[in-house]
Amino acid sequence: THMSEIENRNLQNHHVYVQPFKHPEGYEAYINSLEPTYEFYYLMLKMLLNFPDFNIYFKYCGQENAFSTPDIIICNEYVAKLVNGKHEGALPWIFFHEVGHSLLRLWDYPLWDNEDAADEFATVLLLLMAGWTGKDIALEAIRERETYPSFFESLSKTFVNDRHTI
Repeated sequence: THMSEIENRNLQNHHVYVQPFKHPEGYEAYINSLEPTYEFYYLMLKMLLNFPDFNIYFKYCGQENAFSTPDIIICNEYVAKLVNGKHEGALPWIFFHEVGHSLLRLWDYPLWDNEDAADEFATVLLLLMAGWTGKDIALEAIRERETYPSFFESLSKTFVNDRHTI
């Protein structure tokens, strides 16, 4: 299987680091699966694409967010929000959105900071890597965004230079 092939490749080269964090009861297995799951995603990307290495950090940031530096940082506060809202299924899409920013930046493409380009990149990667399951993950990300609409966030997009589409 692909998993055993990937597991045998570069086992010493870890790229995912998870800072322990408080989580809702019953989600210990999910939290413990973050490192191996996202290491698997990273190694699958390495098999598909050519890019310089970057790391993935799950850590406290003081905000519910994820971003690319080009290392990917997914705030534990954001993961907790997803889990509490029963939208943890959206996390892979969020990760691949940040992968879009990272890879486009590492490849020196002009749209690396464009939110819509990163959204499209994430969706295409998920469909390539996971087929119809990727479609389901993208739809879960949409449901998560619909669950937390913010009037103030939408209003600020009209006055502040926020690159996310309203």
